[in-house]
Amino acid sequence: MYPINGYWLKIVAIAVCCLSLTAGERAFGQVRQGEAAIGAWRDDQPGVRRLLTPQDLPAITKSTNGPAEIVAMPAGTGPQVPDGFSAELVATSGLHKPRVIRVAPNGDLFVADRMFGSVHVLRVPAGRAKPEKDAVFASGLQQPFGIAFHPLGPNPQCTGPGTATN
Repeated sequence: MYPINGYWLKIVAIAVCCLSLTAGERAFGQVRQGEAAIGAWRDDQPGVRRLLTPQDLPAITKSTNGPAEIVAMPAGTGPQVPDGFSAELVATSGLHKPRVIRVAPNGDLFVADRMFGSVHVLRVPAGRAKPEKDAVFASGLQQPFGIAFHPLGPNPQCTGPGTATN
């Protein structure tokens, strides 16, 4: 039997760290590289990570300008999320080209809509996905993107054309 001293404690601590890192890597998923990193969205799920380098990409043969194709979500499907989490659709209409979503300290969702140059505020009650309020907070903007609350903390002051904190 060896006496427990600082040397053996260090060895045990290093072994525990190595086991933790190995278990964490397995739980989070492997990093796909090279050909394995190139795949379709259907292959994605929680824990899938991809590392793409310029060498992994195909050569550029021609310019491809144009809008992205919008495809309806198939019935009965939804995002895959880790165990213990859920995802629900909050809004399907009223927003045309949303760019960014920010959560206010009171839980309201602020959504910048670049198509109509406006910022919407959605009030979603706790435990529900559908908003009880959907109002235009600001309009007449040119491709809004940044949304911030001032001052920082739980009580920002509204200085815009409407109020979303009431």
